[in-house]
This record gives sequence, C-alpha cells and structure tokens, in this order.
Amino acid sequence: MDFGNNMWTHPPEWHSPNAVSAIVYYMVGMRDGFEYFATFVLINFLFSTVAYTLGLFISSAVHNQAVALQVEPLIMLPFMLLSGFYLSLDSIPVYLRWVEAISFIKYGFRALIVNEFEGRSWTCHSTDPNCISTGDGQIASLGMEDASVWEDCAVLAGFIAGFYLVSYLLLRFARGKRA
Repeated sequence: MDFGNNMWTHPPEWHSPNAVSAIVYYMVGMRDGFEYFATFVLINFLFSTVAYTLGLFISSAVHNQAVALQVEPLIMLPFMLLSGFYLSLDSIPVYLRWVEAISFIKYGFRALIVNEFEGRSWTCHSTDPNCISTGDGQIASLGMEDASVWEDCAVLAGFIAGFYLVSYLLLRFARGKRA
C-alpha cells in the first residue's frame, strides 16, 4: 500500500460526503450556526473515512472479492444494530455491550446527536405528553449523557489510523511481497 498514492486518490472521495452534508444540513433544517454546520461536516467526513478504511482493512485481510463481500455484512450488521442507532444503548444485553464499544457507528451517531441537540430547548404542545422539551433531555433519553463531540471525533480518527496501520501491516507482512 502506497500512502502517497492513497492520499492522492482519496480527496475526490472526500467531496461526496461534504457535498451531501452541505445539502442535507440546510434541507432538513438542522441547528443554525456555522460552527454546528462545520462540526457536522467534520463528523461526516470522519465517519465516511472510517468506512473507507474499514473497506481497505477487509480487502487487505481477505484474498478475493467474493469473500470480502461476504465478510463486510458480518462486520457491519452487529455494528449497526448495537451502536445505539436502532436500539437504545441501555437496552443492549450486557453480554453484547463489548460490540457497541468497538462500533465506529456508535461514535459517529453520538457525535451527530450531541452536535444537534446539546444545549437546545423548544416548546412542547400540551397535546403531546411524551415531548421532551430540551436537547439534553433527548440526549439522556438515548442513554448518551456521557457523549462528547470532540472525544467521539478523536475515537473516529483513531479508527482511521488503526485501520490504515493494520491494513498496511497485513499487506506488508501477512501476504508477502507483491510484484
């Protein structure tokens, strides 16, 4: 794996998540303020880069494309199901909690939730008894009271570095020299 070549070919892949982030952010009507928008773009960039490097890791670890296409869902499905996106983190069985701790989806989702809801409040209609009137209440209802945008971004960056390093080591030492 040539790091320089990877850095040269990677920037076009950076534009898609950033363009989608810019369109979706304002289209959906998310939180006002450039700092929240910039953080949203950063989180999506890190998240998509982790997914890219996970694909690099899988392709480095297996010897053919058919096996890689079968291994990827086996890795991604537990990450998606146990990341807090589909199930509340409090409802995950104790014996499966280790999976949510290593799920990069958890860290991207938590960072996005905190970026959008932290410190916000709104008025609830009297007809909705289940309305939570503060963003911090929304965060607590998801079991993410301890979440921090910047800590989660650092974890995502760690996943990127880790997947790059393990991919390099697999290509360099586990599969021998390539012509």
